[in-house]
Amino acid sequence: MKCLASLLIGLLVLIAVTNAALETHLCVDLSKETPCNGWPAGLYPVCFGCGIGFFAECQGNEATILNCPTVQDASGYPSILLFDNVTKTCVEKTDSCPEKKPFVNMADIEPCESFPDGKYHLCNNDCELGYFAECQDKKDITIKRCAHVDDGNGGYFRLRLDVLSQSCVEESTSCAIHNWH
Repeated sequence: MKCLASLLIGLLVLIAVTNAALETHLCVDLSKETPCNGWPAGLYPVCFGCGIGFFAECQGNEATILNCPTVQDASGYPSILLFDNVTKTCVEKTDSCPEKKPFVNMADIEPCESFPDGKYHLCNNDCELGYFAECQDKKDITIKRCAHVDDGNGGYFRLRLDVLSQSCVEESTSCAIHNWH
């Protein structure tokens, strides 16, 4: 009987740990038509952009994008807090966000090694010029550039990557944040 009780307790602990691990790595993919996948209402990290403090509130399949506040670090520079999916709060460090910051450093030997497949800003501040990196299989990297769009007055403007939506847009929230790093 004692053995059975120990086995049941062990099984319950394993289930609790597994559920916590799964919940830690769920993320809202804003590039999909139904980004919240029918999950229960609540707060979740976003798949792309969690490294710059974005997270989402899900209601049904609808996602409202929110962002953690920016605070000053010990040197007086701005520092972005990150959303923690376990505590549902904004913190300095968390395991809930797989990316450090959504910026690929081309100086790294394997620049895409720590990134899931997707599009990311480059570390060299080419965001405003529309350049970005696309990572695949943690090793393949392609440098791309968003298109020019005719402004209707004989000029043009450059679209910029928005990491959250994984698309080139006129007003990019992630590009605006990237520029002061």
